[in-house]
Amino acid sequence: ELEQTLATGKNDEGRAPRLADLISEVETALQNIPSSMMRLRLLAILITSQNGVRDLDKDRLFVAARLSDAERRALMNLQKLGVSIVQGQGNNTMGSIIMGKRLVSRAVAESDSEYSSSRYACELKNILNDMVKGTLSIDTYPSVLPLPEAGTGAVASARTRVSGSVRKGGASSKWSRSTERPKSKAASYSGARQIVFVVGGMCYSELRALNEASKETEFVGGSTRFINPTNFIQDLSMLS
Repeated sequence: ELEQTLATGKNDEGRAPRLADLISEVETALQNIPSSMMRLRLLAILITSQNGVRDLDKDRLFVAARLSDAERRALMNLQKLGVSIVQGQGNNTMGSIIMGKRLVSRAVAESDSEYSSSRYACELKNILNDMVKGTLSIDTYPSVLPLPEAGTGAVASARTRVSGSVRKGGASSKWSRSTERPKSKAASYSGARQIVFVVGGMCYSELRALNEASKETEFVGGSTRFINPTNFIQDLSMLS
């Protein structure tokens, strides 16, 4: 929940909390989290989402996090990705900006999310939504080949996907009598198949966004690798 508030800039009630209160909450959480990896992750989310913290807050948070030298180096390497550790220093093109005394974030909070612990919507979801609506900017995402004309077979094609297991049980199957299940509901797609490939790695929230977008349009997703928080921290520590 705390990570979601940091990432979206709003709590589960849709309100922007006071930054000072949130800093104190993060400090308390850091003192009570037993896993050093989880402490590093929480501190990295705070620093990245707010594009740094005040120097005084940085010192108290680093003490509470009890990071090893290697973990501290990994955290400081965020600067090499354009994220400031201390506010007012470095490149301000990434992360969020503090305006006044309340938490502000560029990230989008999903108002229709079923769970308060998954309110954060990654940037890829906005791109996928634009692709579904046909409003994706060609200037930002240019085509390397001529785009198909509207109304052609490539655009108007329809396909059907059946969700569920592909295992088929015949009369000779020992599971045919005991594990018979109702037929899976087919999902119909219209329009061209969309292929999305993320260079550098795709995280779980991006996979979830692809899955949700596939309810309306057929998406095929891929990446050079799939990464979790541990993988990201490891990659971060290897930057030189």
